[in-house]
Amino acid sequence: INSLLVIGIFYLLFHNPWIAVFGGLVFGLHPVTGETISWIGDRKILLSSFFCFISLLFYIRYAGSKKIRLSLIFYILALLSSPAAIPLPVLMLLLDTWPIGKKSIKENIIEKIPFFVVGVIFSVIALVSLLHSPTGTGTFTLLQVPLILCHNIMYYPLKILCSLNLCRC
Repeated sequence: INSLLVIGIFYLLFHNPWIAVFGGLVFGLHPVTGETISWIGDRKILLSSFFCFISLLFYIRYAGSKKIRLSLIFYILALLSSPAAIPLPVLMLLLDTWPIGKKSIKENIIEKIPFFVVGVIFSVIALVSLLHSPTGTGTFTLLQVPLILCHNIMYYPLKILCSLNLCRC
């Protein structure tokens, strides 16, 4: 279902069925995507992705109108599934720049304020819950957290481009 939603997103963005189908196939067949299907613990990522993709579909379709609230509702559902959906408003801002190319930067940011407010609220909730969990980031020092963040910023894009050694063994 997520691959079909990706096809829909690409079609709305580029209005080309070949690009849409190719993008959906690459997404659906990529080993990083397949990894979340095989691990029972990653089901929340599939659900969160599902709601993120629906939120993006509604955003691309109804950007600049009152129907954008539907996108916000699905963003909240994605956040309830997993905190991994927190950066979605930043992606929406990038889509506003290219390929949507609508309005001014100031209007785009004002339109995303509800998304950023909800994202900040869920960020605080996720941080507090991690700090109070026995296996959470409460065991890391203040220096280790930025180092882990820098590692993840480099590690995951590299794994998307070069999908080797994905086994969690």
